[in-house]
Amino acid sequence: NPKSAIAWNYKGLSNLNMARYDEALSSFKTSIQLNEKYASAWFNQGITLGRLGMYNESLQALEEALHLDPNSTVALQNKGQILKNLGK
Repeated sequence: NPKSAIAWNYKGLSNLNMARYDEALSSFKTSIQLNEKYASAWFNQGITLGRLGMYNESLQALEEALHLDPNSTVALQNKGQILKNLGK
């Protein structure tokens, strides 16, 4: 379903697992456009941006994921790793 944020998120995860980072990022962005409050899509976008070495953008996405889901320990762990990569 092209209007399903969940479907776009799953498409992005599939691409992420195959190391197709640009395609994954595009899918996560579409998912977020369809539902700005979808924490999983923000988290997955943050992971993808981190794998692309775009640490500042990754940090922003992970912070949004944590804003939407403050109990996400995996998002908090990944935020810590990104901060480490940034030397903070």
